[in-house]
This record gives sequence, structure tokens and C-alpha cells, in this order.
Amino acid sequence: MDLERITGILELPGVPAFAFAEGRVLCAVNGAEALGFLPGAELSRLLPDLTPPEPGARPETRFSLDGSSWILRAAAEPDCTLCFLRPEPAAPAAPNENTLLHAAGSIRLALHDVSVALEGLTDPAAPEDLSRCGGLGLRGVYRLRRAAEAMELYAKLRSGSYRLACREISVNAAASAFFGELAELLRSADLELRWELPPRDFILPLDWPLITVLLQGLIANAASNPADGLIRVKLTRIEDRRLLFTVSNRPAEPLPEGLFHLHADPQQALSSGMGLGLSLISAGAACHGGNLLLSAGEDGSVSALLSLTAGSEAEPTNRSFIQLPTGAEANLVALSPVLPPELYRPEALL
Repeated sequence: MDLERITGILELPGVPAFAFAEGRVLCAVNGAEALGFLPGAELSRLLPDLTPPEPGARPETRFSLDGSSWILRAAAEPDCTLCFLRPEPAAPAAPNENTLLHAAGSIRLALHDVSVALEGLTDPAAPEDLSRCGGLGLRGVYRLRRAAEAMELYAKLRSGSYRLACREISVNAAASAFFGELAELLRSADLELRWELPPRDFILPLDWPLITVLLQGLIANAASNPADGLIRVKLTRIEDRRLLFTVSNRPAEPLPEGLFHLHADPQQALSSGMGLGLSLISAGAACHGGNLLLSAGEDGSVSALLSLTAGSEAEPTNRSFIQLPTGAEANLVALSPVLPPELYRPEALL
């Protein structure tokens, strides 16, 4: 057995890793020794409750060690098994009363749109503009889609079953096209979206569909409570692999002070007081190696700071079963709480 070659393979990912054969550890790297995986140690003693991993049978295995939760991924070699370890990320906060009430309120508003549209279409005593009624009803359907998609994605993020699907993209180019599409839609609601990007384009592996969902949520929140109709977005490249999106506006009504307390510390549990929208964005940011913070300026402005860390190219076997919506249709769904019914007239969408 070529232990030097095995050690070189274990060191490549930069995470704690070890190799074992016949139930004993052969070698360990990158801090795996500190966890107890010393050469010659019996695997059954280190992990008495864990069945030895079988490469290909289960892509990932979860286990506890010294009070911490870990995820183990196994890979087969001709004469041993390689094991790579990473800490299991903490699960996002559980849904609370405000999360459920927010979701229920969104559904009720959508159903109200549909009900009013149906009354206008079916009441002969109150002739209505059929096109406007159709647009109002269709907007209600889009709002229902928005609530359903948000609840589904939130459940996937909370359970840990969502897997990042990172692809290398030109970040400035993708962001400019995305913000341009949103700005065109928001103009129909007398809202202005301005954005600022880094001076030079750059390429990073990102789950861009997930990032657009998070940004759509932040921009929709800002657009629902505007004092001057202006929303600003700034993208900053903090480090080689870290990004910061800042979404700012001046709200017509002050946000609840409790929201700022909840987001003041990225290590604090984001539980009570949050609706579905912020819960989803916080969970999505955590999944992409970042967090969500809220900041209030002295001039009355409010900024949402969404930080993210670039991932790696997704393996075909490590993709989520959920398909995130993208494009113009997704923008119409995400901004349905603030866009006028005229944009949803059936003839305008054909």
C-alpha cells in the first residue's frame, strides 16, 4: 500500500480526513488526529455507534464525536477506504408563530385578489373591466405560487436537504442582467432600483438561482414599504471568495426594533419575531456560507446585508431535487406583492 499517495489524496480537500482498512486507521491528516483518529486506532472504539462507511452506499454519514456533530463522506481505494470529515452546520431556527402567521397572511391576501377578480367576472350587476379582473386574479395566483415556493424552499433549507448547485459565473454580468430585469418591473410600480457593482467583473462558483431568490425577497421587502420610491443595491467583493450584497431603502414606516436585535449577532439564533421571508433569507444565506444582518442608519434608512461565500462545483449526485424558478416568470412571482395587476393581464403575459 502506498501510504504517501493515500496521504496526498487525503490532504487535497483541506478538511480533517483519514484512511482505514480492516477496521483500523491507517493515516490521518488536517486535524483528524486531534479528533482521535490516530494510526492504528480501532474504528469501532472511536465510533462505536457508527457502521463502517461503505463507499457508494451512502454518500454522507452523520455521527457525533465529543458532543459535536460531523458529516463523513467515504471514497473507495483498492486497498482502503478514505473518509473526509466536516462539521455539520447548525440547522436554521424552527418555524415560529410569526413565520406561520406571515405565510398565512400572504395566502389570505392572494385569495382576496382571486375572490375579488371572480366577483368582477361573474356579477352581471357590476360590469367590470374583464382584462383588469383577469390581471387581478392572475396576480393572486402568482402570490399563491410565491407562498408555496417559499415554504417548500424553507423546508428544504431547514432540513438540510437543499444542496448548493454552484456553477462558475461572471458575477458582474449576471448581477447587472438580473437587476436590470427587476428595475424594469419595479418602474411599473413607480419604484426605482439602482445598483452598484465592483469595477471589474470576476468569476466565482455560486448557486446563482438561490442567490436570486434571496435578493428577490430583500428587494420585495424594501419595495413594499418605500418612503421615496428608491431602492439601492450594492455588491462588494469582501475577499476572493466572499460577497456582500447590501439592499438599502428609506422605509415609510419604521421597522420593528426587535428585528435589528435578532440580526445584530450572526451567531445568535434567529427565531422569535421573524416572518417567513426573513427566515427563508437567513436560512439561504447560512446554506451559502453567509448570514443576514439588518442595519438602521441615522438618516432613517434601513440596510439588509447579505453575505455569501463561494462554493465549489456541485457533483451530479449531490444536487437538490428542488428546481428553483429563474427568469422573468420568477421575477413576476417574487414581486407580485408590489407590482400592479396590469402587469399580470393574461394578454400581456402571452
